[in-house]
Amino acid sequence: MTVQGPSPVRRDPWFRVDVGAAEVTRRSPHFAIPGAIFPAVLAHLKQFAGDEDDALVFTVPNGRPIWRGNFNTLVQWSKAVTAIGKPGLHFHELRHTGNHLATKTGATLRDLMNRMGQDSPRAALIYQHSSREADRAIAESLSEVVELERRQIDREK
Repeated sequence: MTVQGPSPVRRDPWFRVDVGAAEVTRRSPHFAIPGAIFPAVLAHLKQFAGDEDDALVFTVPNGRPIWRGNFNTLVQWSKAVTAIGKPGLHFHELRHTGNHLATKTGATLRDLMNRMGQDSPRAALIYQHSSREADRAIAESLSEVVELERRQIDREK
């Protein structure tokens, strides 16, 4: 399943479901749902979204779109984040975390830009953080490259 995110051009404040294969464009970014959360997404769609391919994923009780101005009150955000032990967590931090995790998959910068709906590499690079874990992974990969080259040289002798 892919999801069409809000248009960066129109600044739509909601997400629409798009069940088909989709081309990623600046006007309507599409991204695949990770299998690990797919069951939760399907359960949400069954309970809250309509059956139409372009049904809104998140709505107010009367079916109209959620918008930035009514989101925190509507979902009782402060109460929800306090209940999970993360008081003060801002909704946008979830985007940052998800995008940061995506950078750890080995995807190219262009792939990340498309997934995030970013127009510039600078915007996408914000989500890439250096870490000791990444440094160790680079060192291990370089070691494998060196060992492969050594074996190749030994075979040629």
